[in-house]
Amino acid sequence: MKRKIIGVVLGLLLVFVAFPTVSAQSFNDGAFKFARTLGLIDAFYVDTVNMSNLTEKAIIEVLRSLDPHSSYISAKDVKEMMPFFIINNWIESYQTINGIRHVLKTLSKRTTLPSETRFAIRALKKNYYPLQEDFMEFFPQLIEYVEKDFGIEISHRITIPF
Repeated sequence: MKRKIIGVVLGLLLVFVAFPTVSAQSFNDGAFKFARTLGLIDAFYVDTVNMSNLTEKAIIEVLRSLDPHSSYISAKDVKEMMPFFIINNWIESYQTINGIRHVLKTLSKRTTLPSETRFAIRALKKNYYPLQEDFMEFFPQLIEYVEKDFGIEISHRITIPF
């Protein structure tokens, strides 16, 4: 039975590699290869696989391989951190350079991030206007996403400080 399953998986893999579909060509080859592999595992692996757990672990390992400071924060972890963000008013503190400085110092004390707050603030000040342009392009998209996908109306409560 295992040989038959392995044969089917190898056959399907050969078909995917030999005859890429149009959608495969539109994606990054590596990302498509990874998605295909997960699909094959889900469909043909002998034992039951928790795909959500497998995907979370894969993301963690990919980020870990990049550098010691890249990490993945799961939705569960974000939900656990939100009260801390709200109590300490972190979101609003990003409105000012002093607020950003405070957040960076706190992060460097509590995470593996290096203590490069002074460098980061200098880079922020040096690149302030190009970053502001990027933000002004991105922020309306973020608001639209939150309102549309989560049904949370926030645009009427937001004032952009510049």
